[in-house]
Amino acid sequence: MNESLLTYDSVVVFTQYTDTMDYIRERLIAAGITRIGCYSGRGGQIYDPATISWQEVSKAEIKERFRNRDLTVLIGTDSMSEGLNLQTCGRLINYDMPWNLMRVEQRIGRVDRIGASYEHIQVTNYFYADTVEQRVYEGIAEDYGDFTDIVGDAAPVLGNIEKAIEQLALGDGSDEAVADQVDALKDEVEQLHTRAVQVTDLGTAPDSADEVEPPPMLQGDLGLSDLEQILTTNPLTAPLLEPVEEKPGVYRLTTPTPVPTHSFSSQAGTTSAGAYRTSERPEDTRAVTFDRDVSEHSTEDIALLTYGTPELEALLPRRIDTRAGSFG
Repeated sequence: MNESLLTYDSVVVFTQYTDTMDYIRERLIAAGITRIGCYSGRGGQIYDPATISWQEVSKAEIKERFRNRDLTVLIGTDSMSEGLNLQTCGRLINYDMPWNLMRVEQRIGRVDRIGASYEHIQVTNYFYADTVEQRVYEGIAEDYGDFTDIVGDAAPVLGNIEKAIEQLALGDGSDEAVADQVDALKDEVEQLHTRAVQVTDLGTAPDSADEVEPPPMLQGDLGLSDLEQILTTNPLTAPLLEPVEEKPGVYRLTTPTPVPTHSFSSQAGTTSAGAYRTSERPEDTRAVTFDRDVSEHSTEDIALLTYGTPELEALLPRRIDTRAGSFG
């Protein structure tokens, strides 16, 4: 950590568990590093050396203090990868790697984004020694380094890593079984990388350079403004989104189900229309917006309500997991 702070003025540390977060922060305090902030499912906390205690703070205050460099180390679980843009930092440590690499992408995306303070971001990944995940990740890293070489059509193979680790952890975790899974994953990547180029991939050649059209702006079928229109007019969700006076674009959201601590939770969302009735839903309200600029520049704790965020998943019907029962 001290070595990182010689090059960078701040460090972000992601952990899978709050127990791990607590362990790291106590070790840092013992080493004399005290300008520490934490964020997890318990909320935000900042260490106060004067009282030798942790003070409860909002996500907005964590974001503001980190941006102003009042904090040198920010530690948190995957809850921190939701709504906290940390582009003023150039050093990221994944203290323990999750099985799902989509979460790793989310973590890195908090730091490596447009407007980042550093041109080059340094990322270090740690694994628990002698575990299945360590052997799988190290086996793939022999050919693909930190996985950034697995791009394009081959990127979906990363999703199969979680399945492979789960199968090995719940079944045969021998060296031979791990080697077979790693070889299978590498073969999938290689097959996609060596796929013959199709004529349709090339398009029609222009007659001159002047006829080359700029690439199109990529946008989904439904943007944030469309999502706002749908949710604020739907009879089930509209009563749960109350506009906040004197704060354009901000709503007070009352979620019909508890908000999960991270995205892609299989338990998030409503299971019946009854969950939207006032008498049956829990008291859980928070400020949200459909405007990215409002979320990123506000000094308050305002979550961006968009696809994949825990707040939206708590508002919508629960997704059916089509993979259930696929491992046996």
